[in-house]
Amino acid sequence: DAIQSRRLEIWKRYNDRLNNVANFGVSLPHIPNYASNNAHMFYLVCASREQRSALITHLKTQNIQLASHYLSLHSSSFFATQHDGRPLPQSDMYTDRLVRLPMHLGLSNDDVERVSEEVLAWLAA
Repeated sequence: DAIQSRRLEIWKRYNDRLNNVANFGVSLPHIPNYASNNAHMFYLVCASREQRSALITHLKTQNIQLASHYLSLHSSSFFATQHDGRPLPQSDMYTDRLVRLPMHLGLSNDDVERVSEEVLAWLAA
């Protein structure tokens, strides 16, 4: 319970601090009213692959490690041969644009603030 509580606290802190990223074409996670949040990860969906790559590169220079996360199954070496070939634009869009922010139990509130401030500063530049 303590671990889950802390992860939810970190998730909510990110969500609160980054609530205006839509002004820069970036989306936050959406948890529908009928669902619960396990705070497994906090991610941003950037406006483009280029924006995501530039954000990752910039934050790396600030010693903040971001990661792309999602690989479309139809693009994976295992599943590609099993895919029927139809276009999956939503899946590809998340592959290109989703980026995970640091999310782990050892993350301090100051760490979350720093990551959030760096993301916002880069977007506003």
